Amino acid sequence: MDNSKNNDFDNSNIFDELTKDIELENSVKKMKEETEKDVYDYLSFYSSVFKFINYILLLIVILTFSYIYIQKSDKLYQSQYLDLLCPVFLWDVSNYLSSNWETCSSIEAFKINFEKNVLDVEKNNQFTKIINILPSAYALENIWKSKETVFLLDKSQNRLKVLQILQEFDKLKNGYYSVDKRKIECRDIQIDSKNVFRANCSAYSTNWDESILWYDWTEKDIMVSWTSISVANSFLNYINTTNSNFTILNKQKTFSSENVFGKSFYYYKTDFKLELKYSWNNLIF
Repeated sequence: MDNSKNNDFDNSNIFDELTKDIELENSVKKMKEETEKDVYDYLSFYSSVFKFINYILLLIVILTFSYIYIQKSDKLYQSQYLDLLCPVFLWDVSNYLSSNWETCSSIEAFKINFEKNVLDVEKNNQFTKIINILPSAYALENIWKSKETVFLLDKSQNRLKVLQILQEFDKLKNGYYSVDKRKIECRDIQIDSKNVFRANCSAYSTNWDESILWYDWTEKDIMVSWTSISVANSFLNYINTTNSNFTILNKQKTFSSENVFGKSFYYYKTDFKLELKYSWNNLIF
């Protein structure tokens, strides 16, 4: 009796163990299936993404090679089916085509036809214009370099400008004492080829002149009282110190005074020689 109970108990335990093993196996199998399913799903997803990227890249490659092929083709000139995408093919040049009522082209075809129909024509026009003016330009060049022109230019640049020197001296003399220009009078004027100005001059003064400008021309309001000798020296100092084109040569050092009559209200006169060098650099042709 006891043996039978023990057998039943043992059988019961074995059954339970088997049942548990089967359930565990099923659980493991189920987990394995779920794990494999997840891996498959991931692989399927990434495979789809990779395929999509490949399709996009393939499309880009096809479009790129098509674009390059169209641009390099010299037969696609003024093709209407390119008009819609003309700014893509010719960029800013498309504005030129639209303004000239032309249809679109590939860049190679446009380049060939533009060089042939526009640049070559413009080159020929420019060449014709240059050919037409060459004789005149050559004639002008010959005139400019001719012996006559060189002679005239040389003489014009090196000629003695007597009138200009006289005008400059007259301006200088009148600037000495503008109130009474008769204080200084010059005559027997000579101008040589070296631009040396020579003249015999006279200085006049009243009985006792109280309005002789002093030699220091930085203070023109200072006056001295003297006779015509002082007037002559004052004028020479004025030339020597003022900013002018003349330079005194062989300045006179000895002066004398004499009485004069019939010369307005002047009573004294001093004669002196004037020798001036005119600066050639200041002459204007």
